[in-house]
Amino acid sequence: MAALRAEEDHLDDVEDFLESYEHLNARRRDDAIIIESGAKADRTPHVRLRRIGVHRWTLEVADHQGRWEPTPYTDTLESLLTQVETEFGWVLEPRD
Repeated sequence: MAALRAEEDHLDDVEDFLESYEHLNARRRDDAIIIESGAKADRTPHVRLRRIGVHRWTLEVADHQGRWEPTPYTDTLESLLTQVETEFGWVLEPRD
């Protein structure tokens, strides 16, 4: 079975979520949507949402070196975005 790709509609949902976070932007890459900050040439990763099923996503958070750390959380895209904001709010803060 082919891997499911993150679709444009998913990216639109994440961009809508990020409207109140002016320093953050989102992009699609294969099965993931990456939330990051900074200029295109010097991006700082914050959160990665990876599609693992039709309506299932997994949450990964970047550590201080920009490496992806998995979390035990899988849910719908909307639920994970809410969880990021309520339980992992620090990852949405600007980084120096």
